[in-house]
Amino acid sequence: MKIAIIGGTSLIGSNFFEHGQRRTLRVGKACVNVLVSGNAVYLPRHGFGPGHILPHRIDHPSNFRALRRLGVTTVAAVCSVGSLRRSITPRHFMVPDDYVSFWSPATAVENEARHVTPGLDEGIRTTLIREVRRKKLPCVPRGVYVQTPGPRLETRAEVRFLATFGDVVGMTMASEATVARELGLGYAALCVIDNFANGLVRRPLSVEEINASARGKIPLIVSILNNVIKSLS
Repeated sequence: MKIAIIGGTSLIGSNFFEHGQRRTLRVGKACVNVLVSGNAVYLPRHGFGPGHILPHRIDHPSNFRALRRLGVTTVAAVCSVGSLRRSITPRHFMVPDDYVSFWSPATAVENEARHVTPGLDEGIRTTLIREVRRKKLPCVPRGVYVQTPGPRLETRAEVRFLATFGDVVGMTMASEATVARELGLGYAALCVIDNFANGLVRRPLSVEEINASARGKIPLIVSILNNVIKSLS
């Protein structure tokens, strides 16, 4: 089984996959850059280097077609999210079991009439939960991820609305999960709670605070993902 890790904000500036071999795959008009090491592949969804690809500009179908071309069957992602619940704090990790995505959904379906039932891979979810708990970290083993288009953060009114049916909010996971299912790849994600969503607590939300929270968790996340690779590959 060949596994891919998809990383984002939570891994920027880390030494994850530092010994991987850089490869560039041409998929249609897109170029997808990855690192390959043995039976594992690392794909940074925002790209390598200073050219940060914003959430609404990520080419999810090309990313997953590139992974499939490399023989990947299993994908574990790590996603930075905001909490929609006061009970889910920036100390927590979550492994969602469902998601909501009403806005601009990504799809790998082009001209054929094909409708998939969305879902997250239970085997990968179980592995992610186990590895977080092995670190004695607070893990929420299920919950609903709500995806918004980005790149801006959500308004306070939007957060109140999203909290009626979701637990965390982000900008990428639902698109990845949908495209993975359409292309026949198993997918689940570890969500890193980096902040409370806008308006949930009195303190104003800042991007600097979110990034600082993400940087502080990098060593833990890298260790968890290395164990996930060993378990699934």
